[in-house]
Amino acid sequence: MISYWWVTWIALAIVARGQIFINEIHYENSGADQGEAIEVAGPAGENLTGWSVVLYNGRDGKTYQTSTLSGVLLDSGNGYGFHVISYPTNGIQNGAPDGVALVSPSGAVIEFLSYEGSLQATNGPATGMISNDIGVKETSSTTIGYSLQLTGDLGSFMWTGPVPSSFGSSNGGQTFPTPTPSPTTPPPATLFINEIHYDNDGTDVGEAIELAGTMTTSVSGWTLVLYNGANGAVYNIVSLSGSLRNAVDGYGFLEVNFPTNALQNGGPDGIALVDPAGAVTEFISYEGTFTAVGGPADGLTSTSISVSETGTTPVGYSLQLTDSLGAFTWSGPIQNTFGNINTGQSFGGSSPTTPPTTPPTPPPTAQPTSPPAPTSSPAPGLLRIGDVQGASHTSPYVGQQVTLIGVVTAVDTNGFYIQDGGDSNLATSDGILVYTSTTPTVVVGNEVSVTGTVTEYIPGGATSNNLGTTELTSPSITVLQGSVALPNPVILGTGGRLPPRSLIDDDALTSYQPTTDPIDFFESLEGMRVQVKAPRAVSSTSSYGEIFTLVDGADLTTLNSRGSLTITPTRFGSEKVQINRDTGILPG
Repeated sequence: MISYWWVTWIALAIVARGQIFINEIHYENSGADQGEAIEVAGPAGENLTGWSVVLYNGRDGKTYQTSTLSGVLLDSGNGYGFHVISYPTNGIQNGAPDGVALVSPSGAVIEFLSYEGSLQATNGPATGMISNDIGVKETSSTTIGYSLQLTGDLGSFMWTGPVPSSFGSSNGGQTFPTPTPSPTTPPPATLFINEIHYDNDGTDVGEAIELAGTMTTSVSGWTLVLYNGANGAVYNIVSLSGSLRNAVDGYGFLEVNFPTNALQNGGPDGIALVDPAGAVTEFISYEGTFTAVGGPADGLTSTSISVSETGTTPVGYSLQLTDSLGAFTWSGPIQNTFGNINTGQSFGGSSPTTPPTTPPTPPPTAQPTSPPAPTSSPAPGLLRIGDVQGASHTSPYVGQQVTLIGVVTAVDTNGFYIQDGGDSNLATSDGILVYTSTTPTVVVGNEVSVTGTVTEYIPGGATSNNLGTTELTSPSITVLQGSVALPNPVILGTGGRLPPRSLIDDDALTSYQPTTDPIDFFESLEGMRVQVKAPRAVSSTSSYGEIFTLVDGADLTTLNSRGSLTITPTRFGSEKVQINRDTGILPG
């Protein structure tokens, strides 16, 4: 939370990894740099065609090299495979800082990492994003044959090194769980996902998910949980109601419609079907696989349907189960059949259907050809917290009602804070205040879905020149899980993020520059968990209980004889971090 430039609630969650990720880097060693390489890892069988690794220059934020990947990851014996991109001598820049982005076939930035500091991309796929500093580095004295590597258990990897390189195999101290394959064909007598549309030419329209099952199946209490493959987190939950319609050989169909651009476009993304008891009966994904982080599918690896839509898919097409019951396979994109049996699909009592000889002109939204099944009302917004916070001091959603999902990180007397798994963009905060006006009933560690109106609260009003705090007001709150792990705090100090050492702001807030303007840097952490590393007090405790501190790190402003900061025309002590004690807050 920021009320003034020096006030902040801090911390950045370590972004949960998708199932394809950067695993090892070597860019500098003693003498002429040699053996420079970047390793990408993921589940065995994943196709890397269309993926790319883009190198960024930290001096100007521009790309300087792009490697397009291809091939399939082969099983190294632990269910995961490794792909090494080799570079010529001095092919990877030596930092201070420089970065690397991992980009999916759809153009989504899955990871944007850097070494020897953070940078903001000014072009290419990561434009506007701030890199995540891995916190370790190589130097001109690094031993030849060493590298920087991920180590630990999948889901809690940490960067380490330099250590002896292991390109093409798992790193030292690195462990992967054995993947558990999910069934590709749903049991005949249960509810299952039968048809999907999420992407098409131009603005995505008619997005929908169709369920099918025996006509005796009640959908009451069932839910569709949508997962973001970039970080494994839930981004929307839809509670189902109504009944299956348009019976064919004892099976019926329920179409669930979504607003424009509501279903994410993959690279990958996924859908979990959850029964009334909370059991995940199906967890499928498109454009790859990933492991869920949070929600009912927590820890489960999705099953790829192996077909996908793109930005050139015709409007009115979809992905569908075809063939005979018990041997269904996913196919498409083909003309959609929402609300009815799919093209080429049979439930045992009739021949497979055939497509129409002349496809009808697709409507602006997907519609069944016979009386429509009841549809759910997806929660408005379908956004990450970072989308609502935006790369700005003011939310782009002010005045709008949105739904956000996150973990409760702190509870106050009149509200609470939530934080999600992040959007891989250090320019946007992943936390937000939910203003309840009365004592909240949630507790730290609850995973919640909150629907509320986005508001910018400015202490003293709009004429006070104070900065605003982005809030959700008049909230409707649903607890999804009783207790989940809290996001890791961002480290302020060496090995984490360092506040810029410059004037507070040099552009009268006309440009948002978190890497150079302290006022923007602290905005990018609004409402998040942080850990101030080795803070040093530079003033006495104020009458309000405020303590101003410096974090550890290189290039600290020189202290004067009183142990405080000296203000100069170019440095205004803007690297100070104010620590407040709030007796009303129950922290995580």
